[in-house]
Amino acid sequence: MNYQYSQEAQKRISALGQATIVTFIEDVPLNIRKDAYKILPKVQGFRPNSPAELKEKQKRLITH
Repeated sequence: MNYQYSQEAQKRISALGQATIVTFIEDVPLNIRKDAYKILPKVQGFRPNSPAELKEKQKRLITH
């Protein structure tokens, strides 16, 4: 997966900090997050669609 953000957008998002981004994502209903996570690459070593895999996908998305 390849994202292309402007420098300005990258700076704004980085300024929020990881905790704020995590809070924002966790406010999104789980069924919507699951739909979004389906398009992310599978995580090696996790059962598909398990809570642990979804958490790992979220972590990878945020750090990306």
